[in-house]
Amino acid sequence: MNHYPQGDTLDEIQELLSVAEQHHTMSLQYLQDAIPEAARYDCILASAALMMLYGSASHCVRIRLFEMHKVQQSDTPMPSQFVPAHSQWISLIRAVHLAYIGIVADRAKNPTGAADDGQGLGNQSPHVVGPEAVIGAVSPPEDGPTHDTRQLFLPIVAATSGSAMEKLRAKACRLMETAGGNPGLQACWEALVVLETTVARTFAHHDTLSINTKAEAEDSLLPDTIPLWMRAYIARVTSNSGCSSSPLRRTINAFLNRVPASYVQLVQEMLNLIPLEGDRWDENQEKLQRQTLGFVNPDNYVASRLAVEILAHWLVLVLLLDGVWWIGETGSWELGRVVAFVRGSGWLEETVDQESEDAWWPRSMYEIRIHLRRLGI
Repeated sequence: MNHYPQGDTLDEIQELLSVAEQHHTMSLQYLQDAIPEAARYDCILASAALMMLYGSASHCVRIRLFEMHKVQQSDTPMPSQFVPAHSQWISLIRAVHLAYIGIVADRAKNPTGAADDGQGLGNQSPHVVGPEAVIGAVSPPEDGPTHDTRQLFLPIVAATSGSAMEKLRAKACRLMETAGGNPGLQACWEALVVLETTVARTFAHHDTLSINTKAEAEDSLLPDTIPLWMRAYIARVTSNSGCSSSPLRRTINAFLNRVPASYVQLVQEMLNLIPLEGDRWDENQEKLQRQTLGFVNPDNYVASRLAVEILAHWLVLVLLLDGVWWIGETGSWELGRVVAFVRGSGWLEETVDQESEDAWWPRSMYEIRIHLRRLGI
């Protein structure tokens, strides 16, 4: 489907999305009712896993419909059911992990051994080899990048990610020195540590990646009433498995599972302020954008800026997941909105190092990505 649907096709898609949302709402209610009952933990985990797929796929479909509607330049407003949600997709991706650690924590109340808090990834020290190792590796279906992305775009991201992360860490260090007591900044620092490990794992050879965390046996912390295959599966998809090989999509999405909840809250508050047409700006929109920032809690202003910058760097990695059908162009869409938001807010002009917009890594990678797309690559 390359053109915005019309007539019966539009009605059919609208009905399917509506039915899917109804089932999703019913599933949420079911999970809330099932949480107190240990005998239903297997249903909770299975439903949470499906919700993750639903959340990502639903967001991906809405993005595609929105983009097609924009290209068509129709005077007819887009049905509200088709409009992409602001930040709900993040919560749904985290759903499986939250269900997992919740059940592990509940079982830990019994004397069966302590449970990991799910933050072990940030303390890992992976053995990183050259980016050519992952570029030339044989990847399983739905690993992440399409063929063209793996061959052309991934090498660019791999070659420039190191210096980009150094700049981001330096900026975070300066902010911590001046306002280190800020809880929001502390959450951002923890998220940065997770991001650094995620970047390292993304460009490390999976066969030589060394994982030395308490997560190696975390699947055994789940109740025995949950089938073994499900325990192993959930441990893998939440990156709580000791498996040394993982699809790129899990490596990258693990970032959202590992960052503190307070960081996610900061990010979602900011994403909800970004207009859907974030990639189109004029003087009036920039003025509106600066006014919008007035809604940000002054105590969280600096932390919110850093949180968005960290998210933008992670979204560059999500650009590499265009070959996963339930993710598709989500990375490009979300990064485009964040780049436009940062540009309209003038944040980079206010930084100590006066980093120019053109030199900002997320924007550079986004523009390269768009250029390759226009070339049909």
